[in-house]
Amino acid sequence: MIWNEFRQLVMPLAVQLGAEWDAPTWKLYHRAVEKIPTALFVVALQDAAETRTTFPSAAQLRELAEQRRQALLTAHAYDGCCECADHRGFRAILVEAIEWMERCPCFRRHQEKIASLGVTAQPLALPAVEPLQVRSWMSE
Repeated sequence: MIWNEFRQLVMPLAVQLGAEWDAPTWKLYHRAVEKIPTALFVVALQDAAETRTTFPSAAQLRELAEQRRQALLTAHAYDGCCECADHRGFRAILVEAIEWMERCPCFRRHQEKIASLGVTAQPLALPAVEPLQVRSWMSE
């Protein structure tokens, strides 16, 4: 996402939630979220506008975008076709009486469909975990 696009998308939420940033803060924030696909970033901003009273951190926006990415992947799950149903995206072909496996064309079509929705293969944020409480053997 380029700088001008970022500013156009973020400015309404910043005004709505009263965020007052200087130029270096804007640049750092842009750098932290620029890898989020625009379609998912827009949805994350909409979610933040509806649910938050303070401007979200870059990590919180990445989490919102990741939740939407997961929802889209679930809604558009890959099922395969009749040629690759037994091998989840691979189909058997015979070459000189030897059976080989190749990627089924339906898998590529599915990947293109997912990419057109703005969904990336890589996660945008890792799930948050609770910190472990470590007991020291010395405290016993």
